[in-house]
Amino acid sequence: MRERYQSATDLMESARDAAKELERINLQLASMDSARDIKAQGYSGVQSHSKDVNGMGATERLIDYEERVKPRLRADEAILEDAMNVLYGTDGRGGVSKGIGSCYADVLMHRYLLMRTWDDTGWYCRVSAKTARRYAAVALDYIDAAGFEAAMVGKQV
Repeated sequence: MRERYQSATDLMESARDAAKELERINLQLASMDSARDIKAQGYSGVQSHSKDVNGMGATERLIDYEERVKPRLRADEAILEDAMNVLYGTDGRGGVSKGIGSCYADVLMHRYLLMRTWDDTGWYCRVSAKTARRYAAVALDYIDAAGFEAAMVGKQV
């Protein structure tokens, strides 16, 4: 993992970018999926002719788009998995949460993986925005000091 990310901040910023891209792609897929079911209501007796004779054009575009974005989805999911492993360990009982406390891991999760503002991060973690920033700085320093692999198991430093 070290070769992919230069620092804890790099990992968390990459995770935030991946989360944003996943959200955008999923919204696009949902929009394309809902467009498949929409048919214009006509009231005239005149039939228009379309190149989409079997009505499958929207479905085919959705399938093509899904295929094109699969590699990006997999890459983004891998980045988010890396971040979650550092925050909570591969078994959910390690990581930053075990090493220095769940509040530190939760602040990073809300801020970066869930793309929240500092005010929202503080609210969800039941601390002020200023305290959330301080917790994030401590957690990032911990990850950098311990190293990614040691942070994943919650090593004390």
